[in-house]
Amino acid sequence: MLRGVSDLSTSSFESQPAGSGPYSLDSWERGSKIVLRANPSYFRGAPHIARIDIEFVPDQNVLALRVKDGELDFSPQIPQAAVAELGDTAHLRVLAVPTYSDAELTFNVRKPPLDDARVRRALSIAVDRTRLANDVYRGFAIPDDDLVPPQSPFHVRDASFAPNGDPAQAQRLLDAAGWKLGPDGIRHKGSETLSFALTTQGGYAQITADAVQVQAMWHAIGVDAGVRPILSNMLYAADGVMPRGDYQVALEPNGYAVTADRADTLTTAGLPPGRNYSRYTDRDVDAWTAAARVTNDFNARKALYTKISERVRHDAPLCPLVWTKLVYVYNSALHGLRPESVNSDFWNVYDWTLDR
Repeated sequence: MLRGVSDLSTSSFESQPAGSGPYSLDSWERGSKIVLRANPSYFRGAPHIARIDIEFVPDQNVLALRVKDGELDFSPQIPQAAVAELGDTAHLRVLAVPTYSDAELTFNVRKPPLDDARVRRALSIAVDRTRLANDVYRGFAIPDDDLVPPQSPFHVRDASFAPNGDPAQAQRLLDAAGWKLGPDGIRHKGSETLSFALTTQGGYAQITADAVQVQAMWHAIGVDAGVRPILSNMLYAADGVMPRGDYQVALEPNGYAVTADRADTLTTAGLPPGRNYSRYTDRDVDAWTAAARVTNDFNARKALYTKISERVRHDAPLCPLVWTKLVYVYNSALHGLRPESVNSDFWNVYDWTLDR
């Protein structure tokens, strides 16, 4: 079928793939619907559900309504704002699953005034991350204190990094860095004003809401930050804002590997054109990361990743805000669903059953 094919996207295999999984492709209405049929020869036995229709619904509000009305039995993309209403619907169940995706602050450590770690730490600890999790994400997020999520055995918790923020300590750090509160309510150092743009990924309602709240929290400690939304293609393109370093602070969503390795965002090897947009470099972090990659001893790796977390928390090139959760809404007649947010929600689809 693939002999002589140079471009898979234009081959017949792309539109009529063959495989040995629990389902096979029955039909495909591009951009609209895919119909799957149970494979009777599947090695675990024929799946319990004979047919699965996968529909593409680009409008999330319409998607929520269709789930609520019983037209769809399962959806992994319901907006958090709609979940409260859907959760009161008798035939629906809501399941929130931790992810390896977060919202975080990225500081350009080469741009004043963010070249001072005390300023970066002050801005980090001034944020009430519990408020963000509850208000912006409707409780479907976890206040963040480490670049490794809490479900990982390599997560390092810091009791001093209060989830509700510590504005008093933040103000002491800014005082120590020479930024004094003026009569206008904003901090100054000589003729300089503690003012900068908070760059955000435009087009994402939650990131925008995060930015507005963070802006207010920083203003409360004397920091003047204006929100600067920029679309993704201009933000992350090879010559975009982040690779060029044309920013001071950015609030952006990020996704990480399931391992605790953060070489792409924290080491010298990850500097642009890599994803180390903060331009943070530390010889110890480089060495600890390299050492963790070549040992199979769990305790040794744990110790190394703990050192990295502690150093990064002190230097604050990045500030994790919240780990997001994926919200699944499904019909209570659907059984066996066990979402796996990293690889595939359908990993055990052969075991699903649907009461009708």
